[in-house]
Amino acid sequence: MLDSILDADQSLSTAAQSLRSPVLDVILSAISSPWALFAVLPLVAWWVWRKRRAAIVVLLLVGVAVGLSDAITGLVMKPAFARTRPNGTRLSFPSSHASNTTAAAVVLAFEIPPIAVPALAGAAVVSCARVIEGKHWPSDVVVGGAIGAAVAGAVELVRKRLARRTSPPAAATP
Repeated sequence: MLDSILDADQSLSTAAQSLRSPVLDVILSAISSPWALFAVLPLVAWWVWRKRRAAIVVLLLVGVAVGLSDAITGLVMKPAFARTRPNGTRLSFPSSHASNTTAAAVVLAFEIPPIAVPALAGAAVVSCARVIEGKHWPSDVVVGGAIGAAVAGAVELVRKRLARRTSPPAAATP
């Protein structure tokens, strides 16, 4: 089973990397760079200013989900599996980029449903970019995305349980 997954990884990775071009390399590198977050900062600042408390709660939830996701993938799983990237550098399994962007996107999808599709599409684009750039195997980003989604789901579950505990009881209707 593992051999067939590794064979599929190799085939899919080779096919994805065949899409590379100098222009696409620049675009994908920019998309998967942490600096890409600065492009959305003005939008985030405006949203926080408009929504205040609700926005701060969502940003905290995203921070918790991304922090947990990053710790699970980077501190626990990568050293445990010790799989190298297709380009032979550093550890690859699972992809922290895929995990973290998916965790953020899923929290945003739960909390702000109108932006669910663009948020999840953004996470998918980052994940695909990592494979095309030769920085991850396809299974790295699939498992990373699954971890991110699971962590975000757990964070949302905890948030909802805490909200139920702290909300005042509903008034009885006659």
